Amino acid sequence: MQFRTEIEPMPSRRPIGCHDGIVVLGSCFADNIGGWLQEMCLDVCHNPFGVLYNPASIARNLSMLLAEGENFDPSSVFLSPDGLWYSYDFHGRYCGATEEELLATLRRQSGEARAKLLSARHLIVTFGTAWVYEHSGGVVVANCHKMPSSQFERRCLSVDEIVAMWKPLIENTVESAVGEGMHIIFSVSPIRHTKDTLHGNQLSKSTLLLAVDRLCRDYPDRVEYMPAYEMLIDDLRDYRFYADDLVHPSQMAVSIVKEYFAHNFLDAQCRDYLMEVEPLVKASQHRPLHAQTAAHEAFKCKNNLKIDQLIRKYGNFRLENLKL
Repeated sequence: MQFRTEIEPMPSRRPIGCHDGIVVLGSCFADNIGGWLQEMCLDVCHNPFGVLYNPASIARNLSMLLAEGENFDPSSVFLSPDGLWYSYDFHGRYCGATEEELLATLRRQSGEARAKLLSARHLIVTFGTAWVYEHSGGVVVANCHKMPSSQFERRCLSVDEIVAMWKPLIENTVESAVGEGMHIIFSVSPIRHTKDTLHGNQLSKSTLLLAVDRLCRDYPDRVEYMPAYEMLIDDLRDYRFYADDLVHPSQMAVSIVKEYFAHNFLDAQCRDYLMEVEPLVKASQHRPLHAQTAAHEAFKCKNNLKIDQLIRKYGNFRLENLKL
């Protein structure tokens, strides 16, 4: 007897390899995948602008990263009532005591992200909501930074709008240094935006799903879909798979999604690599009660020897960061 409506396997036509560059953009659900792959010492740049929720802001920031010259919009910077400087294109974790301090941070962050993007083979994008807030001039902001609501107009993007803003990126711009063009994996975050009301959230998610489906059908050789939304909403729909807020996925649910992602979007060598690296990652996070003992020194030597062996096996020198 089955107690789950499990999502069918959807093996990628261009699976991710151990040495492939990966850029991850989007909602906090993207952080789960991006943070995990980065923790496993793969070549990952995830959410360089911070968490981004709507397709318009992700497309805008991606376009700026790929443009020559300044890779962010300096006019998005403003002084907030709390005395700090922010950018409407960046998450609130990027702020400065002065405008110059913030601009320096944004230049450094966007410059590093551009370099990663131009050498990446895979782009993972997670849309969170189709609802957007437009500031002066009709520019969609990534974050309102708690500024007065009277300064913004709120509306829901249409399917056609989302497709229109992403088609040029897929067709012309997101070509990377790899001749076959960048591989894009879209997903829709299963996290419900309850502030939009449950009905409003459903309208939003439906819009995102329809837009992503059209992009996948229009560009089958370069664009694929990761069914994270369906996994939580249709398969893991029991509340034991959710956190205490009944909105975010539990760690168990996140682990199930990661496992599905690994089996369908990573190649066989990369899956083997993760199995060998994961124990070493856990060992590097271990905090001993008695660090000066002979037993702990022996543990460190054994662990570092395994890391050296994996560096020789996979050629991944980022593993040096795991050494104790």
